Amino acid sequence: MISQPENKILPESRIGDLMRKYPGAIPVFLRHRMVCVGCWMAKFDTVADAVWNYGLDMETFLWELNQSVDSSPPDGAE
Repeated sequence: MISQPENKILPESRIGDLMRKYPGAIPVFLRHRMVCVGCWMAKFDTVADAVWNYGLDMETFLWELNQSVDSSPPDGAE
């Protein structure tokens, strides 16, 4: 059975905020060839917006994001 990560990132999470708080999530965006990293709209767009724009599956993408941040502490945490 695959362990489910705690859902720290939700569809309504703002992309810019989550990349600042969880830099470990950035490779997930890059793996999907998303230009969210460095995009000026990242401070406004939500994960749901990006999933819709890129035609991704919400459940799978959220799982990947939460899996990536589950193994690393938030930025600034020790």
